Amino acid sequence: MKIDSQQNTDRIVLIVDDQVENLQIIGNILKVYNLKKAIATNGFEALEIAQKIKPDLILLDIMMPELDGLQVCKKLKENPKTSDIPIIFLTAKTQEEDIVAGFEAGGVDYITKPFKTSELLSRVKTHIELKIQKDIVAKQNESLKELIKEKNELMAIAAHDLKNPLQVIIGFAKILEDRTNLLPDNEIAEIAHYIRISGEGMYRIITDLLDLNSAEENQIEFNIVLFELNELISGIIDKYSVACKEKNIKIHFEHKNKQIHIQADPTRVMQVIDNLISNAIKFSPFDKNIYIKTRIIERNEDTNILRFEIKDEGPGIAPEDMDKLFIKFAKLKNRPTNNENSTRLGLSIVKKFLELMGGKIWCESNYGNGATFIFEIPQKISNTKDRD
Repeated sequence: MKIDSQQNTDRIVLIVDDQVENLQIIGNILKVYNLKKAIATNGFEALEIAQKIKPDLILLDIMMPELDGLQVCKKLKENPKTSDIPIIFLTAKTQEEDIVAGFEAGGVDYITKPFKTSELLSRVKTHIELKIQKDIVAKQNESLKELIKEKNELMAIAAHDLKNPLQVIIGFAKILEDRTNLLPDNEIAEIAHYIRISGEGMYRIITDLLDLNSAEENQIEFNIVLFELNELISGIIDKYSVACKEKNIKIHFEHKNKQIHIQADPTRVMQVIDNLISNAIKFSPFDKNIYIKTRIIERNEDTNILRFEIKDEGPGIAPEDMDKLFIKFAKLKNRPTNNENSTRLGLSIVKKFLELMGGKIWCESNYGNGATFIFEIPQKISNTKDRD
């Protein structure tokens, strides 16, 4: 790695010396690398400044009154907030025992006085580079820890959410196995229905996990074509007719344009809308309504906007949950109202898909009075057949 001026604009070197002349000399030399500098003229000041700004490197004079460089170094290394800052000693001493004492106190290097410009620059360059590399590794380690934590949480959620539908399937399969000749056709049909519903729930969980993984690694491929949106939405609504009937929920689909032709990936748009309708049903109490609206908004001479809205009459979103809505695995106050399964992944996938298609999504809600989810996807006018 090479040090360059732009990279160093945020790198700070703390210079600690009780001689003003030395501070000026070192400061002028460091200008070569465009490093920011901070100055301390005694050990106590150095401790205070180091904790406050956390410099990337400290050039520390050994010989200072009251609190010398070795004592300052030891205190810095004892403090978790400053223990990882590399320290180069500035010393007029060349005796071996003094150099050893500096290393034992926690220093990484030393520079003898009077300063040689080339030596000072070389040692500063080396340790700034090492600090940059160390910061990169630390950041990667934190990301790795977070990734492992997420994967462990994902596995725990998957195991938990798959367990219930599996138990249903196993239980009903055992009934069929033990009582095949005794069950009337209507009971067999009912059992088959619950097995299918459980299997579909498991399939949804697995699909959500795979989709999330692909989206986060930017491995989603989009097949952009011209298609009719309202027909697609009507098909999704029909798919949930049984779920709506079980909770006596009515879906009202309002579209100003009889047909809306858009350029997008129909599979991904279907997944987005399917997820939003599924959530509206899951989190709606019995005997309520769901309202869906679609329209094209004229934005400017080059671009129109497809706007989709879905409003429910559920409890709405708690204020403290609004910022967590689209975060994967986020634990929200609301729960499905009829023991429906929820992976807590759907909205994060919806957001990612829409962003990858150049769109956006948000929620408007007054707690206690339902929630409205809205998404928009830009459309080139030349490709859009329907306008307000």
